Amino acid sequence: DHAETFEEVMKALEAGFTSVMIDGSMLPFEENVVLTKRVVEAARSYGASVEAELGKLAGNEGLKTLEEEEAEQTSPEEAEKFVELTGVDALAVAIGTAHGLYTRPPKININRLKEIGFQCCLLSNNQIERVEMFNKDVNVNYIYNDFYRLPAW
Repeated sequence: DHAETFEEVMKALEAGFTSVMIDGSMLPFEENVVLTKRVVEAARSYGASVEAELGKLAGNEGLKTLEEEEAEQTSPEEAEKFVELTGVDALAVAIGTAHGLYTRPPKININRLKEIGFQCCLLSNNQIERVEMFNKDVNVNYIYNDFYRLPAW
């Protein structure tokens, strides 16, 4: 989950994983494309699928922390281009979700998710997104859940 380097992905593939996740979302778009495409090419030789991440989530991103105001939602145009250039199987997108605890009620952009229209995965931290996603007409592959407690607003 959330390999940030090609070498981490290779360790997973060599260990027999049939699906890997490369997170180049902290990189500039072009560098994320290059890294992800390299991972996809390697994974294909192992018969593995690849999920990548595009856009930046608020909260804890591995060793880095983003302020919610700095979080960038995934652009539908960039998502389409990214998928076309990399051949990735699934795409984790940022639509107002966050890692860790929310510091205020989230504003989840369902319309953005519908506009992306690809096999999407959501990185989430609690049940709010589950309720919202499954009450809407959206195509979500799965939702990661970090199992944090909800704040009492």
